[in-house]
Amino acid sequence: MKTRVVSSIVALPLLFFFLIAGGALLKGSIFVLTAFGMIELCKAVSGEIKPIHFLSVLAELLYIVFIDCSLPVIYYTIATMLLVMAMLIYFVFTHSKNSIKDVTVTAFAFIYVGVMISSIYTVRQEHFSFVWLPFVCAFGTDTGAYFAGRFFGKHKLAPVLSPKKTIEGSVGGIITSLLLCIIYGAVLSGKATDKTAFMLVFAFIGIICSILAQLGDLSASAIKRETGIKDYGKIMPGHGGVMDRFDSVIFTAPAVYIFTKLIELLGLIG
Repeated sequence: MKTRVVSSIVALPLLFFFLIAGGALLKGSIFVLTAFGMIELCKAVSGEIKPIHFLSVLAELLYIVFIDCSLPVIYYTIATMLLVMAMLIYFVFTHSKNSIKDVTVTAFAFIYVGVMISSIYTVRQEHFSFVWLPFVCAFGTDTGAYFAGRFFGKHKLAPVLSPKKTIEGSVGGIITSLLLCIIYGAVLSGKATDKTAFMLVFAFIGIICSILAQLGDLSASAIKRETGIKDYGKIMPGHGGVMDRFDSVIFTAPAVYIFTKLIELLGLIG
């Protein structure tokens, strides 16, 4: 626990710095973070790091560079098709050393880790005041679930995937996220065109993102259980790898981006 706390104390200032800085610094930090996460995932599934896995890193590099260029959807469609063709062509020439599993996990890692975490950058650029929300929901849920589970936990939530998680802990996580999002919404309500509707949306965000955070955690646990590993990596002492620490954020980041678009659509913020 001590190592975990010290690691968090070191990591949080870096998180604050890059989120506040935005721009190229945030792009660079997201690229590094997702690169480690994608390789961790590929290694877990394939059993070792293979050259083909770095195609996901290349894809993420191109994606994060052009993420704010407002390119038509067709360009992203073309890029996706080229990525798939590149992986399959590489597979043709290296089929004796790679399996179709290596190809599919490379593509999956890019979408699951790269694209989804990159939502943080889009939220930051379009609505800076919302950029903390994915972390508030994910880390708030994690903290609330830990303490609620420790003091009240009796009924197992997912005994096969994550034996320590309890239903009581899950509820505690949802309540914590809900309360934090209500406070968050209250702070931002001065910009709202309809404060009541705005606060209701934030309460909804707190509940939904907490559930998604827990499903993100369980999704990563399911992959670990399937591949027979304990942690994805050791880059963050006390936490494990990038995938171990940011598995919840992978789900909350795109969810918050979708909610910001909903708030825009409803005209709830000036």
